[in-house]
Amino acid sequence: MSAKSFAVSPGLNETDDVAPGGRSRRCVLERWACADVPSLALQVLLEAHPDWRHFPVAVVDRDTAQGVILQSNRLAREFQVKPGLRYAAGLSLNRTLRAAVVGEQEVADTCAELVEELRLFSPHVESDTQQPGLFWLRATGLDRLFGGFDTWASRLFEHLRESMGLVVSVTVGWTRFGTFATSRAEPAGWRIFDSLESETRYLGRVPLD
Repeated sequence: MSAKSFAVSPGLNETDDVAPGGRSRRCVLERWACADVPSLALQVLLEAHPDWRHFPVAVVDRDTAQGVILQSNRLAREFQVKPGLRYAAGLSLNRTLRAAVVGEQEVADTCAELVEELRLFSPHVESDTQQPGLFWLRATGLDRLFGGFDTWASRLFEHLRESMGLVVSVTVGWTRFGTFATSRAEPAGWRIFDSLESETRYLGRVPLD
């Protein structure tokens, strides 16, 4: 799996400011990182059934012919087996389709495990409860600890891939939305924005879907 990387920040961006009374102070701009594990339930299913990796695979809401497909892999989507279809309809499009239910608790347990793994790289980790597999990490100062944001992000990416077998996208930037949109638009790999302006320019090219 190849990883992509944008411009690498040389370190924290700091600006001088003047406090009341004429005293000078240093203001450090906050750095954020988004770690997005796309289609987490599907990845959990494939980890449980590694022999399915070369087949069309889907996560369904119940184990019946009328179960609704919630997530599907690339091979399934090539046959138009997409979320919203019934499992029976998916089978009519490709008879080799594999599908199973992934329970909410199983996903929640994986998210909890991910939080613990991410805390090896930042003490401040937030999990999005509405979108399992989406995390924000406060990255301020971690470039100095790891010798650069490129090193930090690449180690995080490799750690999750090797320790948990997960595909993940990591973006280091300046805003929560910017890092989220970039990670969601650029699956698998790591990217670093060297300035708020470069993040904003990139966001102008991200499709809304």
